[in-house]
Amino acid sequence: MAIIFLTILATYLKPDFSNSLFISEMKKIQSSNWNKVLLLGNGINLLDHDQSVSWGVLLQEMKEEFSLNEMDLMNEFKPFPLAFEEMLHRTEGNINLATKARKLKESINMILKKQLKGKPGFNEYHKKLMQCNVDEILTTNYDYGLENSVLSDFSKEKLQLANYRKEVRHSLRRAYYIPEHNKRVWHIHGELEDSRKLSPESFNYNEESIMIGYEHYALYLEKIQENYRGKGGIQKPENQSIFSRMKNNISGIYWFDYFFTHDIYILGLGLSFSENHLWWLINKRAIMMRKKTQKNLVGISNNITFLMPDIVKDKEVKTNEIIDEASFEKRFGKRSRNLKQKAITDILPAFNVNVVSIKAQDYKMFYDIAIQDYLS
Repeated sequence: MAIIFLTILATYLKPDFSNSLFISEMKKIQSSNWNKVLLLGNGINLLDHDQSVSWGVLLQEMKEEFSLNEMDLMNEFKPFPLAFEEMLHRTEGNINLATKARKLKESINMILKKQLKGKPGFNEYHKKLMQCNVDEILTTNYDYGLENSVLSDFSKEKLQLANYRKEVRHSLRRAYYIPEHNKRVWHIHGELEDSRKLSPESFNYNEESIMIGYEHYALYLEKIQENYRGKGGIQKPENQSIFSRMKNNISGIYWFDYFFTHDIYILGLGLSFSENHLWWLINKRAIMMRKKTQKNLVGISNNITFLMPDIVKDKEVKTNEIIDEASFEKRFGKRSRNLKQKAITDILPAFNVNVVSIKAQDYKMFYDIAIQDYLS
């Protein structure tokens, strides 16, 4: 019976590659005992700059390449999606904004490739997380550190491992299935290079999915809301509302489904308030947990856990240690980060998100504890 169901489902979804990979994925989703999903941010890349990418270096090189040295990209009060739009408007020339956005995104790919030249592109924690007992990994990172940590040449296998190849700009279904580890890696903010081979004459470009600007964020949220509500016409699973998919025990068509069906652990992600799509999902889940309608009696029983580092050596500088302007800025910067973090952790419990503070000597120890206690 299960095989018949999976076969019908595969027919409805019309995967765009002709092997058994899609059936394997759906079988995994239906039969997994872990029921865990990891939402991973850029924190993992900060553990070892010698092996992986550095966001700070990327920003600095973009400023230099586009002669934007007057821009302050390190201001913690400036949300980067808006800073990206600022870069578009500040760059010189009469070309339209879409062309400018393309040039900036292509430069991100070029700069990160330059950073990774001669490096493996991952650190030991990428591999540790790929070996964890989680069904799926949702990452906001554009790079392929997770995939490269377990595959000898991901670039050659990329086309075959792609979960769905019809998305161009948005990333609701953008994932790679890694059979050896029985999990998918979803690039929910886009990726450095699209899995498809695009001709030089194509209007689209490989870096188009990189989500970095405010406009892109806004349109992405609109897409999520559209597929949350469902579409009209023939009710294929991908066109159904989240309520219908849950009633039919179908999850994993879109990455945001997991916010309502699986236990999610958030690691290495600051959950900035500029991540409006993530906050919308967290809020929508909280509403659904509090209010059931007669039409849609869907029970939400999953847990979302925000794993927060409490680093002993990273404590705030004392007032009597301020002896010059640099030490003042250091103290003020830490205080502003602490206040921002407190605002986030104050709000999350009201949305039925568990906040777990993990005390550790350093960030590597924090990841080790998180993996051992929550992801194994």
